[in-house]
Amino acid sequence: MAILALTTFRAGTTALFVAAAGLGAACGGPDLGRAAGADTPVRCTLALEPVPGGQRLEARILADRPVKGTFTLRIARSGAGGIADIRQDGAFSAAPDAPGSVGNVTLDPGGRLTAVLDLDWEGRRTRCSLSDPVEI
Repeated sequence: MAILALTTFRAGTTALFVAAAGLGAACGGPDLGRAAGADTPVRCTLALEPVPGGQRLEARILADRPVKGTFTLRIARSGAGGIADIRQDGAFSAAPDAPGSVGNVTLDPGGRLTAVLDLDWEGRRTRCSLSDPVEI
């Protein structure tokens, strides 16, 4: 099983990770994701994983220290079956030993996907996004 994950690190660098059969490879991607507040203790990941019947997108939060806040996950999918706009929001908490999973959705195969995750915490905002649509 392969997992595709877009991660934005503190320095604002993004990387696309693909793991298969327990082995991982990483490569930089052109403008794949962005985060506001590059030197932040809170980061986010959008992970796309194949599941039976489609793809599962999960939004995750990584934190250097305990933090609480709110999140908004916006997903847009277009394909032969039409257009779907999905929004999930709510409260989150994360800590170094307990990363948070704040939203997930399973999508049928085919079409294009965009996603944006906004984290609001302690008067700050961190954003993780797919700046270019991903084929699913």
